[in-house]
Amino acid sequence: MDVVKKHFLNIEARLSEDSSLRALLSGRIKLKFTNEEIDNYVIGPFSPYVLVNGDEFDAQVELPLEYFEKIILQNLNPQKAFVDGKIKVSGDTMLVLNASSLLFDKS
Repeated sequence: MDVVKKHFLNIEARLSEDSSLRALLSGRIKLKFTNEEIDNYVIGPFSPYVLVNGDEFDAQVELPLEYFEKIILQNLNPQKAFVDGKIKVSGDTMLVLNASSLLFDKS
C-alpha cells in the first residue's frame, strides 16, 4: 500500500476515534492531485470521513502528488509550499487552514 493510501486510512481512523479532530472540519475538503492519474480524496466531518473521488466539497486543495508525499513525509513544509504556489486552495480557505494539521500531519 502506498504512502498516500496509508495516510488517508490514518485520517479515517483518527477522525472516527477523535471528535475534537472532527470539530476541525466544518465542511468537506477535496484533495486533488494535479499531475497524476490517481484517486482524489474528500475528507469531511461525517462518516464516512474519507471518500475516494467524492464530488461534493466546500474547499479544494490542488497539488502535485510528489509534493503531497513530501509534505506527509515531513520533507516539505505545507505553508512554504502554499506560499511558493505549489499548493492551490479554492473555496472555503478557512476550512483548509483549520484542518491543515489533520490533512498534512502524519500523526
